[in-house]
Amino acid sequence: MPVITDVKIVKVFTHRGDETVKVTLCAGGVSETAFSPLGKSKGEYEVVYAPKGNVDEAIKRAKKHLIPKLLGADAEDPCEIDKIVKEVDGTDNMAFIGSCISIAVSMAAFKLAARIKAKPLYEMIAVPNSLKLPLPLSNVIGGGRHAEQRMIPAIQEFLVFPANVPSFYEAVKETLNLYKFICATLRKNNIFYGKTDEGALLFKSTSMQALNLLSTIIENYYSMHGIDFYMGVDVAASSIWDPRRKVYVHADSGKVLDRNGQINFISTIIENFNLKYVEDPFHEDDFESFKELQSSYKNTLICGDDLTATNVRRLERALELESCKAVIVKPNQVGLISDTIRFVKLAHERNIKTVTSHRSGETCDETISDLSIAFASSFVKAGIYGGERISKLNRLIEIEALEKLKLVNIREVIR
Repeated sequence: MPVITDVKIVKVFTHRGDETVKVTLCAGGVSETAFSPLGKSKGEYEVVYAPKGNVDEAIKRAKKHLIPKLLGADAEDPCEIDKIVKEVDGTDNMAFIGSCISIAVSMAAFKLAARIKAKPLYEMIAVPNSLKLPLPLSNVIGGGRHAEQRMIPAIQEFLVFPANVPSFYEAVKETLNLYKFICATLRKNNIFYGKTDEGALLFKSTSMQALNLLSTIIENYYSMHGIDFYMGVDVAASSIWDPRRKVYVHADSGKVLDRNGQINFISTIIENFNLKYVEDPFHEDDFESFKELQSSYKNTLICGDDLTATNVRRLERALELESCKAVIVKPNQVGLISDTIRFVKLAHERNIKTVTSHRSGETCDETISDLSIAFASSFVKAGIYGGERISKLNRLIEIEALEKLKLVNIREVIR
């Protein structure tokens, strides 16, 4: 039985210069590494990223309390390693060592076990038996907290996915071409304003104006290339929710909306732009509004992110109320891959679509690419611009080429 013989924890940086952690686990003469991502738009129900917000403190505690417990652990049993991490932390939200440590250790442990067993990570974990490639769901126009600029859309992400492509490679290629076409259009009209943390394009507008422009650009792209795209949004509504006044503050348009006003706004954009995907349209505790919207628009995937936070208890609540048909899967929201797997299994048991997602603060770690296949996700959110985004897409292209996996059938996702 190969056991963990060495653990290395190093402080490194995300693509935007925030401190994060790289973990290397060694066993049986081989090693695997993993990097922790860091989100900017974080929900209240995510686990703690670092104790006291300090990565140095997280590393200090891990070296003192966690590493001695990991040495000698069974390297072929990553779930047991996750148990050790959980026991050492001793809290229900990773407050002692932080998810910057826990998720990097957990990802490295699962990758190491797969390496020892001579299996791809996605095959070793594989929640369902059938393996397929997810559709890339790409953030092409940005706003909200990812930009933190005045006069930009209140909606955080304007998303696209191709409607008629034969492969993951073609899906990425056409999305990249559309992204470049959007950028060229913005520059031609002298309204290009920059890029968000995820590489999405910025221009000064309201959410409605951004949707109108994106819709027009997609129509123009289709007329030129014969490739159509569906549109979606990540509202990230918790970031515009004022809990004291119980209203949504749309700073771009100057509108302040109560619950009914927000429902009407989201309903309007779904109908006007044929949106097939809407993520976090309401704040993270409003399960009832999610339910009302999903029941009204059965052909649109209403997706919970902050609502469910990759947390089984939150998902159980959403299932009880039938709040949504899809959920985001972000392993660092819950802090361990084993807990993420439990969340994904429950979602699949109840026919809820999964969307495996990156974070706004990323490295070139490709683990979520394998996980998106292992979790049989309908979509993968990995961005479309920047080395830390393309590395994840390239990993999926590589898997497609080597394993001959098929792309998920879009008709199974969008009905």
